[in-house]
Amino acid sequence: MRFGKRIRELRERQGLTQQKLAERLGVSPLSISKMENERLKIGDCPSEKFVRRLAEVLDADFTELFTNSALPPEMLSDLGDNHRLAGPTSLEACLAFRPRVAGCDFGVPRKAGDQAKKIILIEAVRVGDRRYIIEPTGRNGRLIRPFVKSGPWKHNRRGWTLPDLCQSLSNDHSVKACSFDFPFSIPQSLLSDAGFAQCLNQATFHTRHRWTEFITEHLSFRFDNNKANAAMKDLVRFDKWRDKHYWQKRSTDTATQGSPPLKHKFQNVFAMTIAGASLLYRLSSCQYTTVLDNAQVVAEQSLFETYPREIANRIGFSGSYKNSPQACLKQAVSFLKSQGISLEFDEEVKHFCETYRTAGNDPDGADAFLCLVASICFYEGLAELCGGDAEPATLHEEGAIIVPARVSQSAQKTPA
Repeated sequence: MRFGKRIRELRERQGLTQQKLAERLGVSPLSISKMENERLKIGDCPSEKFVRRLAEVLDADFTELFTNSALPPEMLSDLGDNHRLAGPTSLEACLAFRPRVAGCDFGVPRKAGDQAKKIILIEAVRVGDRRYIIEPTGRNGRLIRPFVKSGPWKHNRRGWTLPDLCQSLSNDHSVKACSFDFPFSIPQSLLSDAGFAQCLNQATFHTRHRWTEFITEHLSFRFDNNKANAAMKDLVRFDKWRDKHYWQKRSTDTATQGSPPLKHKFQNVFAMTIAGASLLYRLSSCQYTTVLDNAQVVAEQSLFETYPREIANRIGFSGSYKNSPQACLKQAVSFLKSQGISLEFDEEVKHFCETYRTAGNDPDGADAFLCLVASICFYEGLAELCGGDAEPATLHEEGAIIVPARVSQSAQKTPA
């Protein structure tokens, strides 16, 4: 249960108004209101002593209340004995730094409005040991906000444009793991292909780093204007790579029956790979680490590639998750529970995940949720590579899809 909601519940159980509770704590009623609604601003962070005093007044267990607050000890300022709501950081800021994991269903249509329908990100907050909550706030807020007929077009989109997503993640140090369902690299055979590089007047790339650096130098994250039909024109600079000859698979694509990274027909994986490479390069300059060949947490903030269909297989879901997203989500929660992981799911966000689809009847909400499940498993050390038969040096350049670790059928049964 969220901190503010718990405080309100305990206060009402004691028969106290916000005014009475404020008087007992020596703060203003407005501070209590802000605390219950988690709307405290900079300078309003409660100290640990204040949380203890709050537990005393509300006849609550301090440990339970502190755990519900999800505030790490180092974020709580010691303010002395007067329990004033003051300090160098706010409760809002403290809550913002709770560890988060996220999953993103990716897509790169050229028009801004279409991108903001297709790129769907869902995040969960880690509130304790193997305890996660999917809240209807933060980045999840856009998934459930009401449509406004005469409002700005972005308000009526549930997803992100590529520039907005990059900006949102760039300076957020609370995101500890984020997975994406696009290829993080191309086959080593293309990286080493002089003809492939020469198409765009470049020397042979050899390494993924040089390839992503080149893409980023030539792909600006900008649109023609601020309208929904504005286009990201720089993608056309790479059109010479739209050739079936380059539909080559990495080892991980073969192992998971995935599409070639530069496939440009049917599902446009090509645009996802090109734009995604630039996104990763930009985020790598903001303390994120792109995980290519290690399924264990190796950095403070990790980005990794995953694949919803393979995630559905790993959690023990039989059938098509695209046709039965509701059943797949239920199985995913049960799978996490079987691994000792608790996931509390806001009902509105859950409904979005079960029902949101875009062109082609693609279940983008379910895709993003499955990516989130992979991120949770990754952060908890329960993930593994799908590297196929690739040698370590090849994996380092090509990357590999990371999914929940395979477990036995008996281990997947939900504990009583």
